[in-house]
Amino acid sequence: MGLLRLPLAGVLGPPLRQRDAGPPGRRLPGRRRALHRRPEVAAAALDEWFELDAFPQHFEYDPAKRELLGPGRTLAFEAADTGERRLADLTGELIAWRKGEGEAAVTVRAPLTELLLLIYRRRPVQGLAVTGDAALLDLWLGHAAFG
Repeated sequence: MGLLRLPLAGVLGPPLRQRDAGPPGRRLPGRRRALHRRPEVAAAALDEWFELDAFPQHFEYDPAKRELLGPGRTLAFEAADTGERRLADLTGELIAWRKGEGEAAVTVRAPLTELLLLIYRRRPVQGLAVTGDAALLDLWLGHAAFG
């Protein structure tokens, strides 16, 4: 007996990147809706991303990332819906992050899921509340990628 072959093209839907593209207010794809319903999942993903970004090995892989480091370079990410706050501290010899309060050169305020999508570079900064040094945020986002 031979193998049953089913045409799967289109059954699973397009890749997530294509499904997320589109104007604001459009119905969210299933995977993105899940993050809105379960903020603890989005929070865990955000924490994991910050932990990975703080690995010192990133400077060996991408020496240009050192241009992020300097005095007064701190970024705050405030989740408008959950009240959580994370700070990325670029003032030392390595990147550090923590939860909680503290001074920031630039602050981004948005719902937790939107912050996660921003950090994963799945949505633009436009439309989010940004106060402070927007150029620092742009510089950081330019280096905030894996691979």
